[in-house]
Amino acid sequence: MNLSSQEIKDAAWDARLELSSQEEDALLQEAQQLFKKVKSFIDPTLENVPLTFFPIPSTAVLREDEVQPSLPVSKAMANAPDADDHCYHVPRIIEE
Repeated sequence: MNLSSQEIKDAAWDARLELSSQEEDALLQEAQQLFKKVKSFIDPTLENVPLTFFPIPSTAVLREDEVQPSLPVSKAMANAPDADDHCYHVPRIIEE
């Protein structure tokens, strides 16, 4: 990618920076060097490499679900201060 000095000036204006002409030239050279390095990372030999979601192959890491009996209602309600067959009674907190 080739940058022009006008693009550097526009970017400096967007960033609210005041650059001297020497700083603009230095920044232009650094940006062009950066783009050359980034371009070298684009390797066309990776086209035949299959895409992967995880870098390390793994199997299911979660345990299997096991059906177990739940707590009987009578035991769940045993320590409740006020309850019916299947409901806890609590004080009302919303006033009408």
